[in-house]
Amino acid sequence: KTDDCQFFVRGRCVLPRNAKVALLRRARVEGNPGKGEDGAVEEAVIEVSGTLELKAVTGGNVILRNVWLELTPECKSIYLADVNFVGGGGIRASEKGASTADVYIENVEFTGGATLSMACSAGTITVSSVHADAPAALIGAPRSERADSKANIRVLNCQGGSRGEWKGMAGGLTMTGVKSAVVQFSYLGGKASRFADNGKLSFQGNNV
Repeated sequence: KTDDCQFFVRGRCVLPRNAKVALLRRARVEGNPGKGEDGAVEEAVIEVSGTLELKAVTGGNVILRNVWLELTPECKSIYLADVNFVGGGGIRASEKGASTADVYIENVEFTGGATLSMACSAGTITVSSVHADAPAALIGAPRSERADSKANIRVLNCQGGSRGEWKGMAGGLTMTGVKSAVVQFSYLGGKASRFADNGKLSFQGNNV
């Protein structure tokens, strides 16, 4: 709850299922890649199996530079507001499997090489007023060989223009395998956007 704190992530850090971390002020989180046992450089990763909230509630932004957030199948929830991912890093699925978490992302930017990519077998994912330079992917992963994804995904109001520079899904958006999807009042740029094999899709008011 203190403004302008600075945190460092070295290598892989695990947020276990019984933990809840909340950062409520503007801050910087810097990724310092570590070295594994074989001497290879490890990415700076926060593996989230519990609950994570990053909100600059009194103004400013939480800046994550060269840091990955990985959502494991045990992840409970993610809430991000007024967050900027810069450099490498961003949000991605865990190698342990698809997420079932409830995810809310509002007024978040992915720039300078940061990416947004989630695989969800369940849960509700809301992406509101988000800007991403690179292609974004929101994938409904099957729960098993016989059970499709139960994920519900909403992409809302990801748009904005200033002096000809559009904000939104600037690299395009891929959404597949989702139980129910809503994409409204958003800007989709890039070479291609793809929507396939979704149970339901509401697509209106968008600029593509």
